Amino acid sequence: MEFGPAMQFQARVDYTYKITGLDLTGVNPETLDFVYIDANGNMYAVEYDYVTMDASTGMLKVVNAVLPHFSRYGFVN
Repeated sequence: MEFGPAMQFQARVDYTYKITGLDLTGVNPETLDFVYIDANGNMYAVEYDYVTMDASTGMLKVVNAVLPHFSRYGFVN
């Protein structure tokens, strides 16, 4: 996901996102994570309540990810 325009938030922003219909073959739920991705492709930890997946429905979900700014974020394995 990519959010813009570029800005830092003055208040805490919690983000919950759910997507379904994905092919999650080979995705290990034990190593699934949600991260911030900078312009160079470096990935950084994001604070969140939990990340989950359901391979049978192709669902990924992150709950209450703390976003300090608009930028690129995504699921990684």
